[in-house]
Amino acid sequence: MAETPTNGPTITIIRHAQGLHNIDATAGNLFKKGEPRGFNIPDPYLTSVGLMQCVEYQERENVHAASLLVASPSKRAIQTALLCYAPALKRLGRYYTTPLVREVNPTHRCNEYGTAEDLVKEFGSLMRTDMLQWWGEVTENPQELDSMLPEALVRRSFSARSWFQRQLKQNIKDSQYKIVVVTHGEFIPYLTGDFIGGMWGHCESRTYQFADGTFMDQSAALVETEESLKKRGATRRPSPQENAEEKLRWDSYQRRQHSASKAVLQTTVFE
Repeated sequence: MAETPTNGPTITIIRHAQGLHNIDATAGNLFKKGEPRGFNIPDPYLTSVGLMQCVEYQERENVHAASLLVASPSKRAIQTALLCYAPALKRLGRYYTTPLVREVNPTHRCNEYGTAEDLVKEFGSLMRTDMLQWWGEVTENPQELDSMLPEALVRRSFSARSWFQRQLKQNIKDSQYKIVVVTHGEFIPYLTGDFIGGMWGHCESRTYQFADGTFMDQSAALVETEESLKKRGATRRPSPQENAEEKLRWDSYQRRQHSASKAVLQTTVFE
């Protein structure tokens, strides 16, 4: 794995705080017995626990330093971005939302999101929705079923990293430039290229730099910073072989989810 630069612009990636769909029958009483998760809740908001996670994040992280704030268009991601980085947003005066960093499964109602008009109406005019209908080099609309296949996720994550890389290249002289991205648990491994360790916790964050500090790398590969590794207690980066083996497991899971979702849709159509 490539060595990370010792300094320079960074990208902090955050999994959104706890949403209503994340509460199961054992942790709360929102759903009927036997319904493990609330995937049928349309575009859920954060829970009270999720709101507190954002408060705690503000207390432990440097939330004044963001130069560019980006969030998935899901309400839980937007809420997380606005609450965690409110101090930076006062200075920035704007933030972006893009489906390039939305969650994986488009058939789950919890992964729906509103129109640009709806989002601005609810979350304010500081939101830039220019990218809401732009998917970069992605061939699949992220709202289509095949967008959850591993090869589609690889393309989408590359498109997102490429856009981040262009932003950093434009600000290459600013060694303190920092992009903050609020995204989702199943998409994060494809975005970061780090498949080790399973699903991140809610409001968990890690910081990365591009492996090529000149921002010319065509793969736009990310490497977790030494500080970030140390902060979460990791003693080393996984080897390329370890990471590749774990990616195969993630890919297999996504293919199974795709097949299951496709079967449900076909059953619904023929009924």
